[in-house]
Amino acid sequence: MSQIEAPPPEEPVHLREYLAVLRYRKWSIILVTALVVASTLVFSFLQTPQYEAEAKLLVRPVTVSPQSTAPAPPNLETERGLVASVPVAGKVVEALGLAESPQALLESLEVEVVTGSDFLVVKHQHPDPLEARRRAQAFAESYLEFRREQAI
Repeated sequence: MSQIEAPPPEEPVHLREYLAVLRYRKWSIILVTALVVASTLVFSFLQTPQYEAEAKLLVRPVTVSPQSTAPAPPNLETERGLVASVPVAGKVVEALGLAESPQALLESLEVEVVTGSDFLVVKHQHPDPLEARRRAQAFAESYLEFRREQAI
């Protein structure tokens, strides 16, 4: 019978060997780290800051006359879609005298439904903080005007 030989025991890797590899590669490690940090800083400084302004809307059913029966509560998802529609954005473009199209204006708009309430939050992003606020407010006002016109 032949005997099966056991493999020779492996020697454990010591901490000194790891440190030797790190010392040997230290300039590579330093160079890669410096390149990553430098590229991150350059990218960060070249970014145009974006400011976000928001306006909060309380959505209530529109009543035409005080004698009419109580209307059904509005569907907030439908109202959310209405705020972010081209007709409302067209009113914003007209009210603010903007040169951009309503579709382009809608790209920076976000409308959220506040869960468990009748509120919509209209958010608009722009590089200028005052313009962001102006546009968010204009969307809120244009939506209310659009609803009034639809009710009449």
